[in-house]
Amino acid sequence: MKCTRRKLTPREALEFFAKTVLLSVLIPWAGWAALDELGEYRLGQALDDLGARGYATSLEQLAPPRVAAGENAALFYQAAFAANDILERANNAFAEDYLSADPEQKAELLKAVERSTEVFALLRRARALPQCRWDRDYSRGLEGPTPELPSAMRLSWLLSIRAQVQAENGRPEEARETVRDMLSLAGLFREVPDFSFQWVRLCLISRAVQTAGDCSHSAVTEGDLLAWAELLPSASVLDDCLERGLRAELAAAACLLTKTKKVVLLKGTSCSESGLTERMVDPIITIWGVDSLARMRQAVELCSMPYAEARAAAATLEKSVGSENWNPNLLRFLERPLTRLLDRRAIHQSALALTRAGLEAELTFIRHGHYPVETSVRDEITGEPFVIDLGEGVIRTSGPGPIDPGRLKYENLEWTLLPR
Repeated sequence: MKCTRRKLTPREALEFFAKTVLLSVLIPWAGWAALDELGEYRLGQALDDLGARGYATSLEQLAPPRVAAGENAALFYQAAFAANDILERANNAFAEDYLSADPEQKAELLKAVERSTEVFALLRRARALPQCRWDRDYSRGLEGPTPELPSAMRLSWLLSIRAQVQAENGRPEEARETVRDMLSLAGLFREVPDFSFQWVRLCLISRAVQTAGDCSHSAVTEGDLLAWAELLPSASVLDDCLERGLRAELAAAACLLTKTKKVVLLKGTSCSESGLTERMVDPIITIWGVDSLARMRQAVELCSMPYAEARAAAATLEKSVGSENWNPNLLRFLERPLTRLLDRRAIHQSALALTRAGLEAELTFIRHGHYPVETSVRDEITGEPFVIDLGEGVIRTSGPGPIDPGRLKYENLEWTLLPR
């Protein structure tokens, strides 16, 4: 017997439609709420784990303590930067270094040095103060202008020229004091929790080391060579630049993930430009971000490994990130190839070790009348002692090691022995 289906009354149809609409709203909302709860739970666990391992989870935790104005070297550095920026507008000298410049360029470089007497005086006063703290609002994360970085690089170049002029004119002690000014300039960024500041600090230290090596070629006595060798910074000074920078990136990323409207912050847009869709993906960003924090922590831990071992681990880490196409690299740190950072740091470290090996070889010649057969200093890139090539008159690295020579230049890692 066939049953006749009863038609819904208008009221029942309206109730059915209302329930359907309600479910279509509640089910996605419930899913979003569950996803948000999961993301916050995983983030809380990740932050607790980072804290237990000794990692900061906000830049305020890494910020250096306040410094009294009378003891803060940053004030004198800022004055030196401003004065040098004004003088640079009239500077026509573009040579990278003084020793290889032609006579016309040397004349321009000498004028630039002579015009900067007050700048050098400000730097010397800054060096005499015990502490340095830049006035930055670390609650804003990694945002904000950084005019100190290009100013420091330009001033470091000028100091390098000044030291070379002093060494060439037979004033080695003055040249060493200028190199100390360069190292002090690099040290003023040591406590700044920002990757860019730490990387510039690495470059400033390397320029000071290269300048010391260039100036030492004017040394004629054992005492002079020993003084240059003692001036070189320890390898650990270069070691911690990358680690400090990555720790700051990790802290900034962890702090960002605790905020609302994460997608707005990541994209750099204003809150008025963000829509409901962007706000609703915050839980997904949190979950992806927690995975990114774990990778960032691994990256920091790689910094303390020997170069070859660290690079192999970094390549594996980068490969795992690239294979997970469903999890985009949302955090800024992951846009920087870690292997490339390790390569560049290794080149800077090897340049320091090479300078030390070169000074050791020159000291051996002064003491014994001949160069050593091999150096006792090992190359950071290969892990092997530097090669002394008496035929070419150079000390050089034994090879590129794990570095891809097509991506980074390492051939310039040579120390030219003095003609004897």
